[in-house]
Amino acid sequence: MTTRRPPDRALIEAVRRALGTGIGSADATAADVGGGAGDLAALMQEGRTHGVDLLIAPWVLSLPDVQASAFGARVHADQRAGTAWALGQVAELHHVLSVLAGASIRATPFKGVTLSALAFGDPARRRSSDIDVYVPRSRVPDAMRAMRDAGYEMPGAVPGRLTDQIRQQKEVKCIAPGRSLVELQWASAPSRESVRLDLATFHTMPVMVDAVEVPTFAIEELLVYLCLHGCRSAWSRLLWIADIAALLLRFDAADALGSAGDNIGIDWARLTDIARCGGVERITHIGLGLAQRVLGAPLPNEVNIQVQRDRLAWAEVDRWLERVGQQKVVEANRTILPYGLRDRRSEWARSVLDTACTPTERDWAFTDPLLRGSRWLPWALRPARLLRERFP
Repeated sequence: MTTRRPPDRALIEAVRRALGTGIGSADATAADVGGGAGDLAALMQEGRTHGVDLLIAPWVLSLPDVQASAFGARVHADQRAGTAWALGQVAELHHVLSVLAGASIRATPFKGVTLSALAFGDPARRRSSDIDVYVPRSRVPDAMRAMRDAGYEMPGAVPGRLTDQIRQQKEVKCIAPGRSLVELQWASAPSRESVRLDLATFHTMPVMVDAVEVPTFAIEELLVYLCLHGCRSAWSRLLWIADIAALLLRFDAADALGSAGDNIGIDWARLTDIARCGGVERITHIGLGLAQRVLGAPLPNEVNIQVQRDRLAWAEVDRWLERVGQQKVVEANRTILPYGLRDRRSEWARSVLDTACTPTERDWAFTDPLLRGSRWLPWALRPARLLRERFP
């Protein structure tokens, strides 16, 4: 189980200043985030843990006496390294899209440098470790074949279990020496989590990534997906809240226009419909509530009322805020979304049952040496394996 300490108030305030939502952002001083260079160094280290160090770096460098200091030089060096890494990921992204296009697969990148360019206007403002690309579920075998031909390996692919993996999992990892990790994704969550949000129905929009236009998920779909992603990981990184806040700040304006002059403001009625049909309306309320209350992102009055009326969602936001600054580590991922976060009780019950019974790669690795390709043995032995791990 992965764990992580919640962010402290100084880091939250630094992110607010970087986004322009902090009080007196233009007149900030080092004292606003704790004090001198030592405190700022600790702030940047914590920011790296939460994935927001590259986001807050320009604001930190704008503080008095930081630019010319040894600490400022280290921040500049981290920025240059982050920019170089991001440019490498951009090149890798374009290569992957070219490989998949060569196999006639329409792929849609999201998160990573694509999200950074969309939300922050710069592919190097958001720290990311991989490249996420959506491919239709029916084309996953073709996409994997194309990636293998391009020199990638898929160590997580279990021989003889590809059909089961595609049906039950959400992604496959592709690695190659000297390249970024690439995740081919076809679902918003593993089947055992009983989430109805279907990536295949998502609309797309263009975004410029290092002067090249690529498709990505439309703002409404992307916001709903990011809320689900953050909730599945217990909102353990401040970056995931910052992503949502940045999108709200950048696109929730009546005159938000794309490069072609078309309106790309947020269609809140459509966003609500996407969340409700996907069974993640409460989860979306939590993500929007966190972006507003933690980082000061704007919400239309009617949306704000909807979020506040969802008592369970509002209580979850309160619980997150209560953990701010605590030294106690919290779980950074969830095997099952908590009961109170689901829109329907039946979906939570089904996810518990499916998690207990649906085999994964670990179950296949255990049973295939005994009876290769068996459909029933992994299902029969998974509950026993989970009980043995829980009560050794």
